[in-house]
Amino acid sequence: MNMKCPGCSKIYDFLPEHSESQFQCGQCGILFGVPRIPATPQQPVQQQPVQQQPVQQQPVQQQPYDPLAGVDPSLVMAGASGDPLGPSRSVSGGGSSFNPAPFIIGGVVLIALFCCGGVLLSAIIGWSGSVGKGEHSFTELSEPVPAFVGELPERPTRWETWKSGDTQFPLAKVKLGVPPGKPGHADNVWILLPPRMPTEADAVTPGSQGCVLFTPTSVTMCAGMYIADSDLEECALYARAGFIVIAYEMDGFVLKIDDENELRQGFADFKASRAGLVNAEHAIQYVLTRHPEVDPGRLYAAGHAMSGSMAMRLAAHDNRIKGCVAYAPEIDLSPYWDGAEQELNDMLGDDEAVPFLEHYSPLAQEERIKCDLFLFHARDDENVEFLLTQEAAGRMTELPGRELEFHIANSGGHYDAMYEEGVPAGVQFLRKIDAKNK
Repeated sequence: MNMKCPGCSKIYDFLPEHSESQFQCGQCGILFGVPRIPATPQQPVQQQPVQQQPVQQQPVQQQPYDPLAGVDPSLVMAGASGDPLGPSRSVSGGGSSFNPAPFIIGGVVLIALFCCGGVLLSAIIGWSGSVGKGEHSFTELSEPVPAFVGELPERPTRWETWKSGDTQFPLAKVKLGVPPGKPGHADNVWILLPPRMPTEADAVTPGSQGCVLFTPTSVTMCAGMYIADSDLEECALYARAGFIVIAYEMDGFVLKIDDENELRQGFADFKASRAGLVNAEHAIQYVLTRHPEVDPGRLYAAGHAMSGSMAMRLAAHDNRIKGCVAYAPEIDLSPYWDGAEQELNDMLGDDEAVPFLEHYSPLAQEERIKCDLFLFHARDDENVEFLLTQEAAGRMTELPGRELEFHIANSGGHYDAMYEEGVPAGVQFLRKIDAKNK
């Protein structure tokens, strides 16, 4: 399949085995997603995507697993030597350094419309209107989240060895088997274990580990996202601290956000999945069924920007979540349409689009979040309004029954501050509440 780089327009040819992967342009360096490709003959690619390292079976460890055994405690927060997300990391460097490009792929105009901090709907030409206040067909917040997966797949027997800096992690990828067209059909789940942890079910200590549920941030507020290799760098910070990390997808990924039909289908899938809650429910069912080392009383949710909103949404809907970490979360989405509700509804092909987005925003669910909560934001965040998080933290501090910590960075913007201050502080918060939940 021929595909044009969204950054420099260089054309690449991709094979079916590159379906739903991420590719870095050799000319401009931007990362972009490759859609599902039918199994038909294609020409060789001009540049191959980065390949995973060969599979190495982790040895069985007979003694109870200690995730921090032999690890310098100072490295748990700061990152091991050579870790691209440690204090000396370079955002724009090569190799395995973090690249924020996955968050900004796509057409420039509609990125400005939908991406965090963009000028929403600034390019829409149409008439202004308002959405009626009548009944809506989407599910109320109090309704339980259904599942659409049948028999869950078995625990993986094939594990890769994935490396971040000088640290190696066991990694497995599982497809949950949700029928096509059903909510939750974006059903890829990646499991990242702490270093040196055994992979066999009979070699682990049941109920010994806390688990962080993670989903990648979306480039839009009204669609889902797939998992890419670059997302593992963020996951590794939790795994290094001893947590099992379950990364799951959300329905509704949109590759070409300037394609009206694709955008509308993406929102329809996102809405059917209850803004990703169905995907999260499937992931939770899988990990609690197939990974006995996970303590059901030590499930946590974490994310950044739109993914941070998802973490808060999951915490509000599922009392199994005992802690939530949200970095620069999109709490109040209403400033993005700011009086142009009907235009956004028309663009998404759904008269309930704006009411749905409001209904599932963290702002509408603050009082439902009963678990311990960590919020982080940089004052100079260029994408998400700092004051909205500050105001939310003030409101939620008054709600009793849980611990709330609001960590503020004075500088670092939307990305650097999160990795240099936010995630280390968030990991420390999770370790603190995890010790309490053991």
